[in-house]
Amino acid sequence: MSRLENTQQFLSDTLWTEAGHQALDSVENWENFIKAQANVRAPYRKLHRPFSLYSELLQNTVFDTLSGFFPYCEKLLHEEWLSLCETYRRQYPNKSYQLFRCAENMPAFLGEQGSWVERYPFLEDLARYEWLEVQVENEREQVLPAHNIPFVPDSQEQLRTLSPIWNAASELQTSWYPIPRIIEAIQEDSALNQETDNPQWIKTLSVDYQLTTLFIFRDPWTHRARFFELNSLTAQLIQLSMMNPEASYETVLKELLSSVPELATLSLETLLNEGLSIFKLLHAEGILLGSCPFTVSETTGTKPHA
Repeated sequence: MSRLENTQQFLSDTLWTEAGHQALDSVENWENFIKAQANVRAPYRKLHRPFSLYSELLQNTVFDTLSGFFPYCEKLLHEEWLSLCETYRRQYPNKSYQLFRCAENMPAFLGEQGSWVERYPFLEDLARYEWLEVQVENEREQVLPAHNIPFVPDSQEQLRTLSPIWNAASELQTSWYPIPRIIEAIQEDSALNQETDNPQWIKTLSVDYQLTTLFIFRDPWTHRARFFELNSLTAQLIQLSMMNPEASYETVLKELLSSVPELATLSLETLLNEGLSIFKLLHAEGILLGSCPFTVSETTGTKPHA
């Protein structure tokens, strides 16, 4: 291995591995770290200060990124947040050229923190929600079909001749905990404790199980992440439609009717009328971006308009 390769490997071991976690904390730690490394020569002993400066810059970059992406988790873990971020950085180094990707394993990492999960069982789900917000904000711009129209059906006839265009910068999250209520509690209590740097109130935050499904999406007008809480039927409707993007509104509603036992007593007419209202609501929220016209052929069935 060349001198350059040795230096690169040593730098990597120092800045990214568990072994180098506390190596730069003091000159004594640095000396001990060097002694434990194979193929390390005396000149590296002089690098304690420049390595420390570089490590501080790297740590601050990751810390600022994680704090920006996980503000609610940071409030919950206030007393140990910096330490946890540094441990995370070494256990899950970013393997992407995109800086925001450094945060993608944070939910799993927080789910491994036993004492904190015991205090806040919803911690991993909350972190997952915050990460999905980051993901949808960083999705590529959606290219709409050439013949898209910016409205949704207002009659049963249009349910048969149009298909939905969903907001693709989106994620569905199902959690065992009421994430919106947790976020609201953190925001409210945080506002009451703005004058303290150690919000003790957070230690009392607890919630019961409540299955919650959120549609997390990039707002088409503000381009910021938002969430919309869905009931189980609306969530299934969206999932069915997204799995079959060429299906008409009516086709998706019929599939929902045949696949959900709870709807067995509901007439198709009633479901179609309910569907019209649901689609209008989702369009107003920016979850449904518009529609694509269809033509109907007697030989080939329903196909998207060319």
